[in-house]
Amino acid sequence: MQLKLYDNPTTFYKNLLKHFFDNIYESLSFYDFLGKLSDTPVVRSLLKPFLELYASRLHAAALPLPLPPILELVQQAKVIAVDECVCRNLWHNCDRPSRTCFKINTSAEAYAEGHKDSLITKDEAVTILTDAADQGLVTQLESCMPPYNYSICCCCRCCCVAMRLRYDHGIYNAMRSGCYVPEFDAEKCTDCGTCVNICPPKALRSGSRPELDVDSCLGCGLCTQHCPSEAIVMANKRPVRQIEERPNPVVWMALWAYVLGFMVPAVVLYSLITGRKTRAFGKLSRD
Repeated sequence: MQLKLYDNPTTFYKNLLKHFFDNIYESLSFYDFLGKLSDTPVVRSLLKPFLELYASRLHAAALPLPLPPILELVQQAKVIAVDECVCRNLWHNCDRPSRTCFKINTSAEAYAEGHKDSLITKDEAVTILTDAADQGLVTQLESCMPPYNYSICCCCRCCCVAMRLRYDHGIYNAMRSGCYVPEFDAEKCTDCGTCVNICPPKALRSGSRPELDVDSCLGCGLCTQHCPSEAIVMANKRPVRQIEERPNPVVWMALWAYVLGFMVPAVVLYSLITGRKTRAFGKLSRD
């Protein structure tokens, strides 16, 4: 699977991202709340399909990838900025590195307008990403209004909103499984259990050789990277399609109407009810 970055350099898209970054803590807290609400029997049948659609066509559509293809995507980026991981700063469930959230291209430009010191070189990004994977963080590509990519995240099972939405609340599209699947060399495997312990969704079980739950596997490649006997390789075997086409005009306008007519007021209302301070979303200007 040949991956590439898709960007939308319009003023409208840039302003949307700026306002999202201004309210990102409130927004992710609201997503977490919706995930918990979707477990309620009364609303489950209505809310879960809505969240699946939102995640696949509007925001996130997170695609986990092993470190090598992520580093290839970094080389495609024209502008890169790095920020603190919002999820780990919100929930503090682990002590892994937090300066691991990357904005790319138009997203980086939008973020850097208020954070000039966030801009970094490709070499610096490679160093941070490599260290993050060494620390057991899942590297993934995220989209905002697919096909447009805006972020490369380094996520942990205990804090990441997208991962928790999938594995705790059953919202699959919040973090899809990637195209890679681990393959094991029985002759090299020593049954040390390293891959079982490092796997974020616990998709591996110990046996004469590790047993894989393919449906749970993210395809993140952490098992391969951390295997001391080099008994695992990642094979590109799952038919995962990277969204490439811009939505047709009707769908596009419907998505924007949803964002401005429901999602923004909902986040603001949630923030007021829970006591979280938020800045109102300003007026968006179209390019």
